[in-house]
Amino acid sequence: MSPKQNQHKKKHRNIPTQSIKKRVKNAIKNRMPQLRFLATVLILMLCYYALTGTNTFSKQFLPAYLSVVASVTSTALSVFGFVVETSC
Repeated sequence: MSPKQNQHKKKHRNIPTQSIKKRVKNAIKNRMPQLRFLATVLILMLCYYALTGTNTFSKQFLPAYLSVVASVTSTALSVFGFVVETSC
């Protein structure tokens, strides 16, 4: 065995092993921005689906919203020369 290989083995023997608890803490600490982003996206998704699943949303807000979108879209299309009729 060459002296370089011997030194290489000695380096690995002197490194203290971390406990699993410390490794998990370090992993969480290193990935905190990604975890915060993921948590934010999940919370926003939960809020969105909780809101859109309500009866009030589907019977009151959604028809009014779609009517506004249809009016704006038909105006934009008529600017480009399309003939559009809306039923609102």
